[in-house]
Amino acid sequence: MDFVSFEQHLIIEADGSQHAESEHDTRSDDDLSERGFRVLRFWNNDILLRSQSVMEMIIDFAARSPSPGCAPGGAHPPSPTRGEGKAANSE
Repeated sequence: MDFVSFEQHLIIEADGSQHAESEHDTRSDDDLSERGFRVLRFWNNDILLRSQSVMEMIIDFAARSPSPGCAPGGAHPPSPTRGEGKAANSE
C-alpha cells in the first residue's frame, strides 16, 4: 500500500512493471474492497510524466465516489499513527 486515506476509504497504489497482471495485486484489491476500501492503481511512469492528470483523476474519483459512511454509532477505523480509533461510545 503506497498511500491511504482512511477518511475517504481510498488507497492509491503506484505500480511498476512487476505489477503487470499480478494475481497478488488482484487478491489484495479484493481483500481491501471487502474491508470497505477503494483502490486506484497508477503506473509509475504515469505518475512521473503525467502527475497533474493523475492528481485530477484521484480528485475526480473521490468527488464522484464519496467515501462510505462510518459504522453505526460513528466508529472510525484506527489511526495508523496512533493505533486507536474513535469508539462508538467514547464520548
